[in-house]
Amino acid sequence: MNSSNLTVTVIAPTTISDQFKEFWGTYGSFIGIFAGGFIGAFAKVLFDRRKKEN
Repeated sequence: MNSSNLTVTVIAPTTISDQFKEFWGTYGSFIGIFAGGFIGAFAKVLFDRRKKEN
C-alpha cells in the first residue's frame, strides 16, 4: 500500500459583504432586468389610469 501526503488549507469564513458581492456578481444583472421590466409595466399602468381620469 502506498502512502501519500495531502495538504489541507483552511480558509476563514467570508463576511456578509463578501457574500453579497458574490451573489450580486452572479445574479445582479438578472435581478436588474427583472426589476426594470416590473417598474416599466407598473409605470404604464399608472399612466393609463391617469389618462382615464382626464
